[in-house]
Amino acid sequence: MPATGLTIGPIANPLAYLHRVGMNIVLDRVRARGRRERRDAGYVETMTAVLGAEAIDDSPSAFDAAVGRERVARFAAVLAGPPEGAMRVFRRHRIDGASHAEIAAELGITRSAVEKHIAVALKHLRRALDD
Repeated sequence: MPATGLTIGPIANPLAYLHRVGMNIVLDRVRARGRRERRDAGYVETMTAVLGAEAIDDSPSAFDAAVGRERVARFAAVLAGPPEGAMRVFRRHRIDGASHAEIAAELGITRSAVEKHIAVALKHLRRALDD
C-alpha cells in the first residue's frame, strides 16, 4: 500500500478518470492564463502612460537608448581618466557622499586641498563632456 493510503489498481471507471484528467489539464491552463494576464497587465501598467484613451509607451526609442549608452560610456571613460587624485576625491564626495572633512581625514590632506581636487575634477569633466 502506498504512503498516501490509496490502493493502486485497475481504474473502476476509465471514462470518468479520463474526463477528470482532461478537466484538471483545462483548469491548470485557465489558471496559468489568468496568472499570465495579471502579470502582463501589471507590467504594461508600469511601463506605459495613458493619455486620454491612448496608451503611450514611455520607453526610449532605440536611437535614444544607443545615444544614452554612448554618453554613459564616454562619462565612464572620463571618470577613469586623469587626474587620478582629483577623480578619487570627486568620486568619494559626489558618488559615495563623503564630506570634505571625511575625505581630508582619509587621505591626510587639508579640506582646502579636497576642494581644489574637486574643482580640478569638475573642470576636467566639463571639458570632456563639452568635447
